[in-house]
Amino acid sequence: MMKYQLFKFPTYGDKERLAQKVQMIEDIYEKYFDCLPEEELYTLELSDNKLDYISTGKTAAAEEIFDDFFKQLFLKEKYTFNDLLLVSYYAVQCQNKEYEEEVLKALETTVLQQNISGDEYYNIELLGTLTAIAGVYLDHAKYSQLKILTDKMHDIIAETQQHSAKPIVLTYDAKYYLYAKKDRDKAKECYDLAILLAQNFGDNILESNLRDERKNDYI
Repeated sequence: MMKYQLFKFPTYGDKERLAQKVQMIEDIYEKYFDCLPEEELYTLELSDNKLDYISTGKTAAAEEIFDDFFKQLFLKEKYTFNDLLLVSYYAVQCQNKEYEEEVLKALETTVLQQNISGDEYYNIELLGTLTAIAGVYLDHAKYSQLKILTDKMHDIIAETQQHSAKPIVLTYDAKYYLYAKKDRDKAKECYDLAILLAQNFGDNILESNLRDERKNDYI
């Protein structure tokens, strides 16, 4: 149940939700540290560092903390759950600073080649990793590079029924149509649907964030 809450519910950058997730990790460590397998402990360490980076921006870089694991990402064709989590951590830290484009592009190419799994958590993290990579292009105003990512995200949502993720993907669609294609009407259509879905989900934080984004884009 705690793992479900940790990975199923997004924070959308909300400080309270971030704090709740950090507390979840601490609770899991306290209750289950002695009986968790190494792979699960690695998952918690990755998650903890990623959340800390999102919260403070001061955590050491993913490729430094997890050096050997990071290098292995470029040798693999099939990513594990933790591989996706590490790529997501790396992408998040690229969102607000200069980054090596060829490194991110190599990781993106492999992530796009990953197939949907019978493991729900894997599918959640696959979608989350694509979202994190799209966030890099969004923050660096490389809007034309969003489409291939959002197409993959829509496919995953349709096949895995992760409908709660659709408003964020629609927001990326809106940015793509507005800035890459100069199609203001299509962008408005995407924003309107995203906000409607957020309302239907009863997620006030998400709805507020979407309205702020639309306002910033003067739509």
